[in-house]
Amino acid sequence: MSQVKGLCVMDVDGTLILEEVIDLLGREAGCEEEISQITSRAMRGELDFGSSLRKRVSFLEGLPISVFDKVFNTIHLTPNAQKFISILQKNGILVGLVSGGFTPIVGRLAKSLGIAYFSANQLEDKDDHLTGKLVGQIISPQVKKETLEKWREELKLSKERKYEDCNCTRFV
Repeated sequence: MSQVKGLCVMDVDGTLILEEVIDLLGREAGCEEEISQITSRAMRGELDFGSSLRKRVSFLEGLPISVFDKVFNTIHLTPNAQKFISILQKNGILVGLVSGGFTPIVGRLAKSLGIAYFSANQLEDKDDHLTGKLVGQIISPQVKKETLEKWREELKLSKERKYEDCNCTRFV
């Protein structure tokens, strides 16, 4: 592999893709409205991210893990996102995904776009059904920053560049 010139890390839900996966999972669980309301309040900063995520995930209890195939097939990339990623990659800039979403979707998106770095929340499952619980560390805004720093160090990229959370919703 040639010299890595940089790293572009982006969010997934509402950024790389147009949808919020938790809301799509909520639709499948029959409680889209309840989850959507909690999501909106969390995005406005009215609720703590971790507790609001745990509450939303609890509504997913009993869903078969096959739901991720159905949801993946309904999501849409933000216009020009694939082209943007391709241009970055062709110019030696690695792309990473750090998401408060879920590994089954984020990992599949990463693979489909040739992205090697990704981090997302893991949902617990038992007997091929979701338990309504999370496994491991919640990918909070602070964890997103820590993950970016970890990847920057692994890639030996300079600290002199400015790194910040840019939740862009348009790829021009």
